[in-house]
Amino acid sequence: MKRFCGILVFLVSSALIASEALSQDKVCIGASGIYNFQTKGLGLGFRVQIRVANKVHAVPQVYYFFPFNTVHEMYGGMNVHYDALKLDKLTIYGLAGGALNMWFNAEESNYEKAKNTNVAVEAGVGMQYGNGCWKPFAEQRYNVVWQEGCFRIGVIWCPGCTSEKGGGKKKGGKGGGKNKDELCPAYW
Repeated sequence: MKRFCGILVFLVSSALIASEALSQDKVCIGASGIYNFQTKGLGLGFRVQIRVANKVHAVPQVYYFFPFNTVHEMYGGMNVHYDALKLDKLTIYGLAGGALNMWFNAEESNYEKAKNTNVAVEAGVGMQYGNGCWKPFAEQRYNVVWQEGCFRIGVIWCPGCTSEKGGGKKKGGKGGGKNKDELCPAYW
């Protein structure tokens, strides 16, 4: 449990440092609802999405499956997202990463590999919609170690992003002012 808490503290600290170190158009935060198909479990996830290169994002995250599920567990880890295709406002990305799992009720399981602390390796695909400050997303992931599929749906928000940019010239007009036609600079 101490090791798991240490990893969570590291992930949260990394996200906070990154949000200060990078400009605000590169760091977004988000939340999602999760459904695990094999365990029929419902969970909630939180993430920080940090653009580290043109099409590459580091995504530290934590997610929690509630006690009313058959498997009561919590994960903390990191994924890498690669923007494979951009169609107007829709971005389709591949993802891969790993996480440390704390399985709170592992002793109740008949599964021979059940332990309180486990490692998970995930791969999947996702899509994100929008060029503005709020971007809904959906992901399908597969946990290679535990052979489980999860579906996530959520939204990310880019702090400091506005739907208007100030100081520029209006399209077709003269002088300074706000251009309401310009998109938020986050990501695109």
